[in-house]
Amino acid sequence: MLDKLKKYLIPIFLAIGIGFVFGLISFKKFEENINDIMTGESKKLVAFQVGVFNNLENANKKATTCNGLVINDQDMYRVYVAVVSDGEAKESVKKYYENKGIDYYIRNLEYDEEIYNEIKEYEALLMATSVEYYEEILKTMVNVYKEGENL
Repeated sequence: MLDKLKKYLIPIFLAIGIGFVFGLISFKKFEENINDIMTGESKKLVAFQVGVFNNLENANKKATTCNGLVINDQDMYRVYVAVVSDGEAKESVKKYYENKGIDYYIRNLEYDEEIYNEIKEYEALLMATSVEYYEEILKTMVNVYKEGENL
């Protein structure tokens, strides 16, 4: 009877142990993603881009008319009017530019944690203020991204 019991218990405990080890590895690997899912917060930044140009002069003209900033991206000049996280602020800014009749393209951005945190601070201000102050706050947020990108 003891031999029969060992025959079944050893594979069962071995399977539990292997499953536990793989579970720990997976949990450590995806811990940040799980936290984002549980809190509902995504750590993505997006830019509201209103143009891409080969010529800096044309990019500057577009930036002036839309109150945006020119971002040098290799051989291209991109005009951003807003940089926000992918969440409530993004939806609010979408409505703002749609009401103004400004066409835009939403572009995912690469960034570091410091830029993300600073953008989130301005986002809190953006969400707490009225639409009449959006333009200056959004331009400041783009500038934060631009300055952080040049470091």
